[in-house]
Amino acid sequence: MRLITLVKFTLCGILFFSSNLALAEGAADCSLSRKMTEENLQSIYTVTNRAPTLYMISRDLYGTTSNWYEIAQWNNLKDPFVLTKGQRLVIKKPATISEAEGTKNLIAASKRFNSTQKAESLNKYLQVVDVCAPQPKKEVVVIAPVISEPPAAVAPPAEPLAVTTAKEKMPTAEETNKELILPPSLMKPEDRKELEANHDDHPWGFSAAIVGSSFTLNSKVKDTGAENNYKANFNFGIDLGVTRHFAEKWELTFVAGVEKILIESADVATVEHRNQNYYKFALNLDYEVTEAFVVYLDSLYVQRPGAKPTIDGADIEAIYVPEFSLGGRYSFYENEKYKTWFMAEGIYSLATKYHETELKLGYGYSAGFIGEYKADAHTTLSFAPAYRFLKQDSKDTEDKQDAFVFQFGIAW
Repeated sequence: MRLITLVKFTLCGILFFSSNLALAEGAADCSLSRKMTEENLQSIYTVTNRAPTLYMISRDLYGTTSNWYEIAQWNNLKDPFVLTKGQRLVIKKPATISEAEGTKNLIAASKRFNSTQKAESLNKYLQVVDVCAPQPKKEVVVIAPVISEPPAAVAPPAEPLAVTTAKEKMPTAEETNKELILPPSLMKPEDRKELEANHDDHPWGFSAAIVGSSFTLNSKVKDTGAENNYKANFNFGIDLGVTRHFAEKWELTFVAGVEKILIESADVATVEHRNQNYYKFALNLDYEVTEAFVVYLDSLYVQRPGAKPTIDGADIEAIYVPEFSLGGRYSFYENEKYKTWFMAEGIYSLATKYHETELKLGYGYSAGFIGEYKADAHTTLSFAPAYRFLKQDSKDTEDKQDAFVFQFGIAW
């Protein structure tokens, strides 16, 4: 951050003018500003008392502590990850929050670690953060009257010496490690437990999504060989989820949802119970292999439509089926606000019995895309279209289902 200083030379009528007189006179203390520069096509973050640890720098730039290890890797930092004042760090991922938002995050973190004086200083800086923002260079006007004799040489004023006060003292290794910036493998057991309990400062997350689907169900009667086709277009419902973040790279999510489905058929005269609500309950475990690749395991207890032949046509039953899916998603595009994933999974439906319907072991797959938009540091909007195929026979029929599904959701 630049400070523009007003300098006056009265000798021979030479005057320098600046629009930042109030700033130079001490109206705003900008020592806690975010020091970011661009050099050789790289972003450089200079360490100051504003954010003296990797966790704090991650909070300052991204609103979360989860990027601290990336910053360490970008700069080849090793345990104990102690930073020094004035140290220059390469930042390869653009900041996702403004300086004012970063300051608010640092204030909250300082209060959490009982650094009351630091929180007060940052709060004062927050009031003048706009004043301390970089200002465009002003054109300097020089008025030099004609003189008959050259003026005597005047030495320029000496720059004040930088003084490191007690308030600006950088933390020691012991103080740094109190913020748990060590990798879990290097932590003491008690510190690892604390990290798991306070992962990312936001261990709990919530989500809501509007879901929709359109599918066809092909059911072939084994005894007669007759085929009946069913379809359901424009089905809509809602999913609600709660997520627990733990152990840095793991997430566990519970989802409950309901979907209204209307089934029709041109092959049978009568379709009984064709308009029903279908419920699902899911438990999802995610593991972040890298920032761009995540693997997951889903276990579901989900209702699916099953067609049971009758004398006049078919009876549609909502059958609860235990189901597992193993898959992964890969991020192939990302910028400051957007992230796009490709996902694919294998589906396994367990054998089950519902009333007089017996389902055998089934299998299938699903593939699609997920688009995410980061509205702020803790809110993400998403849209996810996908194709799903499932084959699961019953005792009387051979059933195949093709479905197109989508979700439009929000997570916070």
